[in-house]
Amino acid sequence: MVFQPIVDVATGLTAGVEALARPRNGTGFRSAQAFFNAAEASGRASEADRLAHRRALRAWRGLPWPGALFLNCAPGALIEPGTIERLARRAERFGLSPKQIVLEVTERQSWADEVALAAAIAKAHAHGFQIALDDVGAGWSGLSRILMLRPEWIKLDRSFVQSLPHDGMCRHLVRGLVQFGLDAGIRIIAEGVETRPELHAAIEAGVTHVQGYLLARPNGTPATPDESIITSMRAWRIANAA
Repeated sequence: MVFQPIVDVATGLTAGVEALARPRNGTGFRSAQAFFNAAEASGRASEADRLAHRRALRAWRGLPWPGALFLNCAPGALIEPGTIERLARRAERFGLSPKQIVLEVTERQSWADEVALAAAIAKAHAHGFQIALDDVGAGWSGLSRILMLRPEWIKLDRSFVQSLPHDGMCRHLVRGLVQFGLDAGIRIIAEGVETRPELHAAIEAGVTHVQGYLLARPNGTPATPDESIITSMRAWRIANAA
């Protein structure tokens, strides 16, 4: 299990970290995505999620990270009876409040039962969990799903972040989404930021948070975001605020 920081654009501070599973040597899987895809195909998505969450919570307990812990959740796993309650109990066993946890629901995977998922998300909110809609822009139903899930966080798909520096229409679209988020109290994360032009374009578009290799690579121990990038980010914001 590794963690990648999510940085607040306004302060340059770490607002939380995303837990990212990594397959162990000898498992036969080249990537975590391959593992989770295989689990979903075999009907074991819930089991895979539980394993990843347990490892993330155990690892998080010993780390001095501030802010929130972001956990990836398969839509199909969330709708299974008892999932939210089990996750709340497990978090408390590891000394965490559900209020410290953000459940990331990806737009890339199929949502077979949107009504059941909306009910599961409502239950998660009732327990105190925050919700993030991940990979927004990767599918075709992002806006309707935002209205359905009422997330506290939206994570822009990497494809948007890549296009921001050179695609005017993409910039207009993201600015509109950011303004909607600000009006609705939703924080917008640009994920997969790998270059300074992407970082600057994301900040210019108004995103509230950034995440990606440019700031810090995923690591098993707390990795402080690159201070030179944070300093540059602050300077760029000030210079372009006028």
